[in-house]
Amino acid sequence: MVFDRPSRFDFEAWAQACSPEFDASEHKWDWEGVFPYFKKSVTFTEPLPETARKYGYTWDMAYAYNGSTPIYSSFPPFLWADYTIMREAFQDAGVKAAAECAGGDKEGLCWMPISENPMTSRRSHAGLGHYAALPPRPNYHLLVRHQVVRVIYPNGIASGPPSVEVRSLDDGSFSNITAVAEVIISAGALHTPTILQRSGIGSRTFLESASIPVLQALPGVGANFHDHSGPGLNWNYTRPGNFTPMPSDMLDHAFAADAAAGFNETPARGPYTLGMSNSGIYLSLANMTTVHMSIVNKIRSMAAGDFAIHLPDDYKRDATLVAGYQRQLSVLADFYANPKAPSMETPWATGTRAVAIMLHPLSRGTVRINLTDSLSQPILDYRSGSNPIDFDLHLVHLKYLRRVLDTPTMRKYGAIETSPGLSAQSDDALREYIKDDMQFSYMHPCCTAAMFPRELGGVVGPDLRVYGLNSLRVVDISILPFLVSSHTSSTAYALGEKAADIIIASWTL
Repeated sequence: MVFDRPSRFDFEAWAQACSPEFDASEHKWDWEGVFPYFKKSVTFTEPLPETARKYGYTWDMAYAYNGSTPIYSSFPPFLWADYTIMREAFQDAGVKAAAECAGGDKEGLCWMPISENPMTSRRSHAGLGHYAALPPRPNYHLLVRHQVVRVIYPNGIASGPPSVEVRSLDDGSFSNITAVAEVIISAGALHTPTILQRSGIGSRTFLESASIPVLQALPGVGANFHDHSGPGLNWNYTRPGNFTPMPSDMLDHAFAADAAAGFNETPARGPYTLGMSNSGIYLSLANMTTVHMSIVNKIRSMAAGDFAIHLPDDYKRDATLVAGYQRQLSVLADFYANPKAPSMETPWATGTRAVAIMLHPLSRGTVRINLTDSLSQPILDYRSGSNPIDFDLHLVHLKYLRRVLDTPTMRKYGAIETSPGLSAQSDDALREYIKDDMQFSYMHPCCTAAMFPRELGGVVGPDLRVYGLNSLRVVDISILPFLVSSHTSSTAYALGEKAADIIIASWTL
């Protein structure tokens, strides 16, 4: 439910990675090209003055917001009482509180909006805002309980728009839908590539192994798969203080009953309005370690050397994927060298665990259809940590959180590390702990139909059209070339708003 936004440097890196090939395009995907759509795509509601004073919320309405869509974000009217501990501890460690982190500058201690209706505190999402809340339209049809199987060009790829084959989830029957203008695939980073693969669009080697006729050879389909990941640090308090309210209060019948009643009031109040978290830090590599340039130089050396040994076998067989990954390594090295570009996120709401989420992994995996049942769930190979430099980054992040445990605020409450534990002092011991504790996915999969030059393994161009195919576009998180420094939902909405302008402007009906 976190509805934060990326750093401007995420999109500057995207533009850098696609230069010079996309420089002449009228569609710009740098920060200036996408920021207006972040503002447009959401209606942010300011908290009540008394709520802002109670929790210390800060924001900049004019700079970061001013949208008026039926997609809502807001700050919750409730926080657990111990949220202040981590906030004060990070400030002890020198992290500065940012007044607003949604305007492109994302380095420091951030208040993060959450995607909920400010009156009901129910989840705000496209199914409500862009469908259920709208009056009926004669040109808007939603076909439920059907699975998209593939797109079909019955008269060849140079012909008009493809038809779409769908399968009923009720009786298993198949039918075709014929488009008038074009087909837009928006099935997400896991299912967009599988629709393309079933259509014969993807790696020639893989499609032939699946006995699927090749419609268009685009090896980047289902490649470049990655996600946010990272380990955590756990501790106990020997002097925990007297904080109230706390999650343990939910065990009290009267407190729990009042929490449930409050959630059903208008406006809603109480613990159920919080969601997961709305506090977090975003720090660059340079602000966590004095050896950040040694890691940057290691990435640059890898880009100039035998980097392909860390890639999936599919990559090694395709020169465009190898070249594209080399370009990405060079760009990400510059990103990590930037003292204002976030390397790690640590969100929190309550409790005694802090996670160190790596925002820009170097490891790459694949998404493939299941060869035994192509209509079943795809086969995901995350390959987390397959690039060894990712563990160098995890190590920096974990060591930083360890230092935060030794701040005056944490000492005041008698914080004692429980895992990895004080016995794990060497880098080797910490690396083993990271392997055991790491969450390999924070549910932000991306980048499997990347907007990238075709000669570098790209799948779509800056106009969102699939290379070599008439009247077929992709609009979802799969088009990112690499992950952003945020949870991905706000980016999905911004991409959708920008895509709408691009697509509508191109129609000649």
